[in-house]
Amino acid sequence: MAEEIARNLKKRETHILEASIFLAGVWADARYRILLNEEQKENAKNTLKSVHRRLIISDCEPKPKVLPASSHAKVLPSSSHVDNEFDRYLDTLETAQPIQRSLPDQLDVAIKKVEQMGRLKCNNVWEIIKMYPEPIREVARVVSAVPCTQVSVERLFSHLRLVRKSTCIH
Repeated sequence: MAEEIARNLKKRETHILEASIFLAGVWADARYRILLNEEQKENAKNTLKSVHRRLIISDCEPKPKVLPASSHAKVLPSSSHVDNEFDRYLDTLETAQPIQRSLPDQLDVAIKKVEQMGRLKCNNVWEIIKMYPEPIREVARVVSAVPCTQVSVERLFSHLRLVRKSTCIH
């Protein structure tokens, strides 16, 4: 059982280390960017550009109406007005075309400037991000705050603790 757990943890570690959002988060933290190889850096920069495009699109799209707090507590039937409204919103997202602006070029320039900064020694990533040029600052905040994994690993450790307790009793 221990070998199987170790194998699964190693497999999960590999998946996390290959996750593009994780790589982008590491790239955004100038203290640790040096740990990435060239392929990982390119993957990270492409992810930053993708997040940037999504931020631009979301800024230009109409915002969905927020449901009143009372409606969150009850289950709405699938034919409800709110459900239809949400479906229409999802349809607009599906058909949304990327908005062409000059910002992607500015983002490329900002990425190069950040890379030229080299390894920065600060207490945390948030202090580092404050030093970044404006076009990349918000994107770096987003990728640094997005969790790159699920809670499944935490659940695994909780279950292992239960298994350990049950084996100690017998």
